[in-house]
Amino acid sequence: MIRILFLLVIVASSFSLVKPTKPEFKAKAPMFAGVHIITPAMSEYVDTYLYSDSNVYAFIFTGSVKFQPFSFGGRKIISVAPGFNQFISLDDQGYVWKADLGSTSGTRINTDTFGNAFNNNGLICGYFYTYLSVSKDSSTIYTWGNGSYGWFTNPVVQPYPLHAPAGKKWVQLAAGNNLLARTSTGEVWKWDNGDTNYVQMTTPGACTYLGASHNDFYVGAFHDYSGGNASLGSAYWFGSQPGYIGDNSSRATWTSLTGIFKTTSGGALPYHLKQVVCHDNTVLFTDSINDLYSEGDFAQGEGGNGQDTVIKYQYSNQYAWTTIKGEGYTNGKCYLILHNIKFIPYGTSYTFYGMAVDMNDSLLFWGRNKSFVLPTGYVSNTESTKPNALDIVTPVMGSGFQNPNGVSVNFVAPTMSAGSNQNISTTSATLTVSGNPTQMGGWGYSFATYQWTQVSGPSSTINSPTASSTTVTLTTPGAYRYRMTTFDTQTASDTASVLVTFATTGCGGCTVMKQYRTFKKG
Repeated sequence: MIRILFLLVIVASSFSLVKPTKPEFKAKAPMFAGVHIITPAMSEYVDTYLYSDSNVYAFIFTGSVKFQPFSFGGRKIISVAPGFNQFISLDDQGYVWKADLGSTSGTRINTDTFGNAFNNNGLICGYFYTYLSVSKDSSTIYTWGNGSYGWFTNPVVQPYPLHAPAGKKWVQLAAGNNLLARTSTGEVWKWDNGDTNYVQMTTPGACTYLGASHNDFYVGAFHDYSGGNASLGSAYWFGSQPGYIGDNSSRATWTSLTGIFKTTSGGALPYHLKQVVCHDNTVLFTDSINDLYSEGDFAQGEGGNGQDTVIKYQYSNQYAWTTIKGEGYTNGKCYLILHNIKFIPYGTSYTFYGMAVDMNDSLLFWGRNKSFVLPTGYVSNTESTKPNALDIVTPVMGSGFQNPNGVSVNFVAPTMSAGSNQNISTTSATLTVSGNPTQMGGWGYSFATYQWTQVSGPSSTINSPTASSTTVTLTTPGAYRYRMTTFDTQTASDTASVLVTFATTGCGGCTVMKQYRTFKKG
């Protein structure tokens, strides 16, 4: 984890991320031999994790918070999908189970709305309190829940077939503000929020993958060129929120991101896209060589590139996001954050963080870490006022098994002082910063960088500008103000300043003043 302290100058403008080299992100062996995470189901406050032994774990409150398994009647679970702090699971018989995070057991949905056994499911998806599934033969889409899409006025407990075109094979559902579905032939169909009627979207080629956000932006990969791997495609988008994408206008149809999406050096993306995921305010995608990129609005570390606006000292309420969009737009700049990635899980309801599974089946994660949402096992006791205290700004590897009983920590905000104002009579002064970086319980962060700058006054020389203590060489009498900006090891910043007044003295300590007499001619 990284946290940084900044001292009263806008150093965020000087922050940049160097594109990582391949060796820096070599895939590591799984942390727990013999069992690994297949996929998480990502929600705002709590995630669930499907493991390779078919068990599903989460941090569950049952008197106390523990990382523990759910019970599904002894069945093996083969897939999980998120709702809004709820989730559904698909078992090896094709049944769907619903589970709340205040219980350790799931409830099986036995029949559909017609009384038929609901055991013919091969794919599941969730969006807030609405759930969807696709039959094993890919021909039918089912839906149920409390109407997050406005398709039904009262909660629907028993699944019923969604109004959809006949004769299609549905291979992917992407649930955002509107529902998108991809067919086996690369068609894209859309159901608008509040309307069960469907439309086929005009596409630039066969769709190979879809991503959808509840903030109404959608990114897809389309095979719009001849030859090559048919499972790869070029990036396109549509939606009403161009800021997340870096476009200058909303788009009603699929619009090419060529020239909009670019690398950090300003060049074109080097490879075609493989998988695309849209979270609340970010786009994640892998390419043909399994590199993972991020783009979007990185206010809380959700981009994984080290950028976090909320934990900087200049933020209006440091460590507490104001929910204002656009505070960390990358404007189409795509950051390469990981290599060797196998799979990106999706989240549909306020997921201000990211996850990825690498080629060695290890889980990596980053972003806002609140209410046990990431598998560190830590939660801040002050998250109601400082919800961003535990942000993780670059990917780390871990599992809930590291702290299975959960650890509550007290967040202590950083302190910073550049010392008392000084009055001196020589041309040299010593500046020293003191204070403590962020602390959480018995652990925390350390200061990573220091930066002295001169804010005002005559010209002077800061002799050790990146040290915690430095001498300054002054030129002429006057008032000099200096500022210390510190970053801690999570990029959080803090600041402090000090005033140094230099006056020459003589005649036993009195201040020497030059006096002038004016004579009137006449």
